Amino acid sequence: MPLLLGIIAGPLLLSLVTVVAYALFDPEALGDGQFALIYLATVPFGLWIGGVAGTSIWIGRRHGRRAGGTIALTGGLLVVTAAFVVAALGAFPFGALEILVILAAALVVAIGGASTVVRATHAQRWLRLRHGIEVRPPLH
Repeated sequence: MPLLLGIIAGPLLLSLVTVVAYALFDPEALGDGQFALIYLATVPFGLWIGGVAGTSIWIGRRHGRRAGGTIALTGGLLVVTAAFVVAALGAFPFGALEILVILAAALVVAIGGASTVVRATHAQRWLRLRHGIEVRPPLH
């Protein structure tokens, strides 16, 4: 279920944030007839970012927070790398604003994953050192 929600919400939220960013920083572009081309960037990257977020939540629930955080960190960094490569190749026929929005969204997922991994690692280490409890993720 989290994966499906991520795949549905990812493109919608990324497109909405991009339109809001254009409304704030470049309102004249909203009236351009080619403005709908931003969805060629926001929808695929939104699917990818939403899929990574949904998968990390699903994996985190099944196999522990560290595993879910690792998925989010790795997937977010892959999206960041892909966005940089696409931007460097000049494949975005639009302005730099949607690239910045995509990078920001992917970095939020990656940083959230890194934070989750760090917190889960510290919690496991604290339980092991302080109380002698060894915590392992559930096996399904």
